[in-house]
Amino acid sequence: MIDANDWNRSGRPFTGGRWLLLLLILVAFARLTWHLEAKNLWWDESLSLQRAESAWGALLAGRILISDSLTQQATVDQHPFGYFVLLGFFVRLAGESEFVLRFPSVMASTLLLPGLWALGRLFVRRGVLPPPAAPLALFLAAGSPFYLWYGQEVRMYTLTALLAVLSSYALLRWTESESHVRRRRLAVYIGVTAAFLSSHYFAALLLPVHALVLVGGVRRRRKLALLLVGAGLLAVAGTVATAAWLILRQPHSGSNFVSLPLSILLPDLLNAYSLGLSVNIERVWWLDLVFGLLALLGGVWIVRPRGAAQSGWLIPALVVVPVLLLVLVGQIQPAYMNARHLGLISGFFLLLVAGGVGLIWQRHWLAGCALSLLLAGGMAYSTHNYFTLPEYSKDDFAGVGAVLRREMMPGDALLLNPPHMQRLFRYYLPVDAIAAAETNGSAVHWWGMPIFFAWEKSENVLTSLAGRYRRVWLVTSGMYPYADPQQQVENWLAGNGLRIREQGFYSPNSVLELDLFLLGGAVAEELPADATPVRADFGDAIRLEGYKVGRPLWPGAAIPVTYYWRGLRALDERYKYIAGLEVGLGDGGALPSRPTEREFYDGALPSLWWTPGVLIVEESEIYGVSVSSKGEATLSLQLYAAQTLEKLPVVTTETGTIDVDGVSLKLPFPLFVPEFGVMPEK
Repeated sequence: MIDANDWNRSGRPFTGGRWLLLLLILVAFARLTWHLEAKNLWWDESLSLQRAESAWGALLAGRILISDSLTQQATVDQHPFGYFVLLGFFVRLAGESEFVLRFPSVMASTLLLPGLWALGRLFVRRGVLPPPAAPLALFLAAGSPFYLWYGQEVRMYTLTALLAVLSSYALLRWTESESHVRRRRLAVYIGVTAAFLSSHYFAALLLPVHALVLVGGVRRRRKLALLLVGAGLLAVAGTVATAAWLILRQPHSGSNFVSLPLSILLPDLLNAYSLGLSVNIERVWWLDLVFGLLALLGGVWIVRPRGAAQSGWLIPALVVVPVLLLVLVGQIQPAYMNARHLGLISGFFLLLVAGGVGLIWQRHWLAGCALSLLLAGGMAYSTHNYFTLPEYSKDDFAGVGAVLRREMMPGDALLLNPPHMQRLFRYYLPVDAIAAAETNGSAVHWWGMPIFFAWEKSENVLTSLAGRYRRVWLVTSGMYPYADPQQQVENWLAGNGLRIREQGFYSPNSVLELDLFLLGGAVAEELPADATPVRADFGDAIRLEGYKVGRPLWPGAAIPVTYYWRGLRALDERYKYIAGLEVGLGDGGALPSRPTEREFYDGALPSLWWTPGVLIVEESEIYGVSVSSKGEATLSLQLYAAQTLEKLPVVTTETGTIDVDGVSLKLPFPLFVPEFGVMPEK
């Protein structure tokens, strides 16, 4: 246990202070990198990637091109360039894996610890904060759920929190420096503040507070002091006006901003910077209140006469002034979206909490220790939720991509709705591989749907699909809800085709769905000439008239198989089939594939609905066989009643053989080299 007497007024920590700093930095870094790639990117993160990988001119100007594959729409990003320059270097040097993309945020969140340590010690040395406050701030930052959440996100929010702390620290060091180093330290402050302002427009909300500190540094020059205050206020107004002009001139921009009363805004901010986003605020409000009361206690003690004389007013001002300025801006134009945008005040809030706990610890160390354990328990609870509860995960785009890589076939088209999320779709879905396969001669294609602001063009594209593609995959995400709010694309496909797959994927806040539609109908007049005739009867219920085997799209993809079924009578129950391959090994043995067990069209066209004598065309597939060269295999088919599980005997067949079990039909199955020779990676 560490006693308050282990600190002194000089700000010099107890003997093991530097080891504690190093230990907590390592713990924070380990926590931030733990499962760093486990959660998929979301749309905002994909915009960061898109901007970072763009040409430097477009990156600096904030230009982002959104494409629907037929047209392009130029947009301007809502954030300045600073963070994206840093991310751009990482992408160019190390690639674009989730780990690389999120590493700048990890480093910023980690470096917040020594930044808060240095700022806290400075205030301890001045007698503003109680001596235990510096290591307690370090402890709170190391366990902060807010810094964990945004430290694992490809956005600038932990970087702005870090730069807010560093710029304030540099400013205070300037005020206490001797004349021979003042200019050098002022240059450091200007450089850090420039980086701060280039990372988030809300950084301007701190400038009036910094201007007051600068006034104190030049208090003998009244005109210069007034100029500095005025410059700070003008910088805020200019930055806010510029940001508003850049953002609000675009379609739908600003629609996600709100103007909240303080009664809602303050609890939201308090919860975010205390226990983070991975808790239910209604359950933990009392612990949020503990954090808030400790911050209030720390603030009240800081602004006592002695503390105020040593710039103690600065910490509360750095928390309060940006919030009040944002509320004032909201009276003209709503500007609040989420606590992440005000994350620049989070470090100062933790200093206030550390000041409150440190004050109690200094007087009653047992009470201080108990409070520290309570806060640690709350942060540990939130951290556990973040890593384990699905509701704090992100949309499973990787799952959608895995299905498409496995099941797309020649003759398929892929539609991505909305097209605004194309970079995110391209990251997890085999979009680029589809384009490459098409260039290689495969009959596949993809589009973003609907076409921007032109439903007639969208309908023309959809109409053209029927004669060119047999199946159409539709990926729909509700993450960007403005492109197709009435679900026109899905409704058109449902009205002009047969939905044979409807699969939902995890999405905590919206919808993520994969649908497969069959265009051109599921019946035929006769067996096509390129199909192999079979005429195998399964009992007196169903006949397999023939089948056709196609080439897989790429290695590891499903092998296309088209079955031609016919009901021999009115069927009064649902039937399923089991299909599997046995691939010869060359030594008399056979390698079985993973069997496909399903109802016809996965229940979208059950046998109960069949008209006797009508030829049913089913587009199906075989999984689990990696084909690298032409060859032969054996297809095994069984049919059974879905309710009773009774297998139908194979009565007669013109092609293949009936197995000794009497219920398995063995058919020759040619293996073809994939159309496109590269298996797409995630």
